[in-house]
Formats: sequence, C-alpha cells, structure tokens
Amino acid sequence: MSIRAALGAGRLRLLRQLVTESFVLAAIGGACGMFVAVWGTRLLLALAPPSLPRLHEVSIDVRVLLAGLGLTLAAALIFGLVPALQAMAARPDHTLKDMSRGGTASPIKRRMSHAFVVAETALAVVLLVGAGLLVRSFIRLQSQSLGFRPDQTLVFKLTLPESRYPTIAAVSQFHRDVLARLRQLPGVVAVGATHALPFSGMNSVRPFIREGETLGVENAPTSEYRLITPGYFAAMGIPVRRGREFTESDTAGQPAVAIVSESFARRFLGDQDPIGLRIRQGGDNAEIPWMTVVGVVGDVRHFGLAADLRPEMFWPEAQATWGTTLNRLRRALTVVVRASDDPRRLLPSIRAQVADVDPLRPMIEARTISDLVSGSVDVERFSMVLVTVFAAIGLVLAAAGVYGVMSYNVAARRREMGIRLALGARPSLLLRQVLRSGVTLAAAGAALGFVAAWMLGDAFTTQLFQTSPRDTWTLLGVAVLMFGTAVFACYRPARRAARVDPIEALRDE
Repeated sequence: MSIRAALGAGRLRLLRQLVTESFVLAAIGGACGMFVAVWGTRLLLALAPPSLPRLHEVSIDVRVLLAGLGLTLAAALIFGLVPALQAMAARPDHTLKDMSRGGTASPIKRRMSHAFVVAETALAVVLLVGAGLLVRSFIRLQSQSLGFRPDQTLVFKLTLPESRYPTIAAVSQFHRDVLARLRQLPGVVAVGATHALPFSGMNSVRPFIREGETLGVENAPTSEYRLITPGYFAAMGIPVRRGREFTESDTAGQPAVAIVSESFARRFLGDQDPIGLRIRQGGDNAEIPWMTVVGVVGDVRHFGLAADLRPEMFWPEAQATWGTTLNRLRRALTVVVRASDDPRRLLPSIRAQVADVDPLRPMIEARTISDLVSGSVDVERFSMVLVTVFAAIGLVLAAAGVYGVMSYNVAARRREMGIRLALGARPSLLLRQVLRSGVTLAAAGAALGFVAAWMLGDAFTTQLFQTSPRDTWTLLGVAVLMFGTAVFACYRPARRAARVDPIEALRDE
C-alpha cells in the first residue's frame, strides 16, 4: 500500500479497495453463517423438548435474515474501515523505511490484536465454565436414585367410561381380568397398575390420622396417596422393606389395609413400628374405615430427579371404595408391565389381550418408563447441550485468535528471527518464546474470564442441581482445557519460527 501510494495512488482509491475486500470477506462469512443458522435451528428444534413454550414459533424468517445482513455489514464496515483508515494515515516514506529495517507491526496494532485475543479467550472461559457447571449438574441429576427400576418396563393407560362400567365392582373386575391375562404372556415378569405413575405429573394428597387421634380434616397431617393393584411394586421394582405387598385377597369386604413409604414412617411414626398400625384417610370420619399398615416400601422420587422425597401411602384399588374422587381415579389406571427383555416387543400381544377383555378399550400413551424418566430432564439436557455448543464455538474462536496473532507475529518478525538464528540462537529458544507469548495472552484472557464467571456465579444457581456455581473442579478443568488449547494453537507458529532459514529470511527481505 505504501508503494502504491508513493507511486501516486489516491487515498480514496486505496480505501475503497480495502473496504471492498472487507465486504467480500464479510459477505462470504455472512452467507456461511446464515446456512449454519438455518441448519443449526432445525437441529436445535429437533433436540428441544416439546415442553418449551412457543417452540413452534422459532424459525429463520425475514427479520432474522435482515438482522444478520445488518450485522454482517456493520462488521465489514467497522473491522474493515478502521484498519484501512489506520493504513491510510501512515506516511509512505516512513513505512518504506521501516520495511527496509525489517520493522514489525506498530505497538498500537499489536496491543489491539492482543486485546481482541484476550477478550475472545475471556468470553470462551465464561461459556466453558457455564457449560462445565451444567454438565456436572446434569451428571449428578442423572445419578439420583429413583427408588424404582425403569429398565425393561412398559406402561400404558386404560380408561373406563361409567356408561360401560357403572359400578366399582365392574371396574375392579376389568382390571383383574386384564392383569391376569398379561401375567400369562411369555416374557412378562410382573404386572401391576396405579392411578399415579412416578414422573407422570399426577399428584394426589389426602389428610389422615393415626389410631388414637381425634383430629379434624383441617388439622390432620397430609401425605401423598396412590391407588395400586397387587403386583405393582414388583412391576416397578420398588423394594418392600418390611411386611408384605397387597394380594388378590385384599378386596372390598375384607379388612382394609395400607402400605406406607419409608419417608412416611420416618416423618409420622418416628421409632414406632409401622406394621400393624392403623390409619384413617380423611381425618376423623367414621364413614371411612381404619386401614392396617401391612408393609413398608422404599421411597420413590415421584415428581422428578431433582424433587425431594415425599411421604406416600398406598391403598388397594379394590378396597378404596369411598368418595367420588377415588371412583374417578380408578377409571384411569396406568398399567405397568415388567418384561424379561425389551418390553416393546410385547406390545402386539398386550394389545390383543386387552382387546379380548374389551375391544373398545384402547391402550393410551404406551411407552417405556425409561423414556418417561429421560423426558423428565429434557429441559436440563437441552440447556446443557445449547450452552456446550456455544462454549465449543467460543473455544474454537479463541484458539483461532491465538493462532492468527501468533502466525502474524512470526511472519512479521521473520527477518529478526533469521538474524538471531544466524548469530547462534537455538531454535528451541525461539520455539519457547513464541509458545510463552501465546500462552501469556490466553492466560490473561482466562484470568479475566474466571473473574467474570466468579462474579456471575449466582446467576447459574437456579440452573444447577447439587453443584456450586463456583465449583473448584469445574474451574480447574476449564483452566487445563484453555492451557491445552493455547499450546495447541501456538505450537505450529512456534515450530515455523524455529525452522526459519536465516539465508532465505534475509534474502526475502
């Protein structure tokens, strides 16, 4: 540019050329970015959970395209015009003299390029810390004990209209017939049913009293309750800690029984032996029978992996005959089938058995419990993937920035390095110096990024599960990753500096 200016080229013409080159590069980058945006949006929509609000409205429309075009033009104008103006401000005679002496970029230009690399690295560190925290949180969430075994288990819902099944006895008989048929299928290990399956979002709470108490409904303690059939605990893989499960003999007209969870026993019974204790649902209501506790089962995370354990009591579906609410709930039980292999292979046989009992009763929402559990953390998984993708992009940009600056510095100082090698400098010394320079830039950016991540830590709290927003291992892992990335980005320019041929470098100059 200095030679052309010295030969008479006008500043406006040179400025036009530099800005045109900048716009061409920006246009190519913008077009590639739009292509990636369209493809990436489709991919993210495919990965996004259906529960995200207004998901169907996400698309690349005209407004997005215009915004992308505007940002592309702004980037081309700012990052193309400013360097061009700086180049035009330099005097050609001074520039040519600096070239004859093998001069490098001005201190201002070096500081600006270094500042950009530091800023890129700092932003990458903030994103990496956020992604690391979400990954660590998600792993801890996935490692939570469910209280049941979701593997090899199929669930589906059966609804019974009152017009075809007007009495409680008819409803219970239908369930007994269906479950008995399913238990006879080859490959079926256990079958049971409940009105409120874990992770289904169904919730039922009732007050209760213990024998000897005379509390009203408004003062009685409350607990979650579940209507279940015999075989439910075996089908779900819920361990029976003490006592027994429900049996086919626990029907209407027989002594009322109940099973409670370990949380129920700890919270409401203390050191008292729960087996044989009598409780009554609904408080001091003489119309509801006393139920004898016959078993204690393990706790279940009914409301999700991150939810606290809650006390539960279980009643036999055939015995819970009081109140219109219970009659309504028993008409929409969810059947649980545990298989010895992939339960989805049993779907045709299961449908055939249900149709034999009542051809008008379709199976609703047939799926595995593993899918149900996995779907419960879809939002957390999507947030983790999204932030991780942005963190990976930030890391690549930071590495590209470090590589570009180091490559430029090596190219600008090629004559200097050739002279130093000719005077006896060892190539390993130049290699270490270039590596140290690049790692120093990355370290400065990483330090700023860690400070920003530390200050923003509280903003991550609501998105984390049993993970500190300033987790030491996450910060250490990000530091090691950034160090390795900086060394990787600097290594090739450093090797190029160590392999400079002094004779060729001086001849080129």
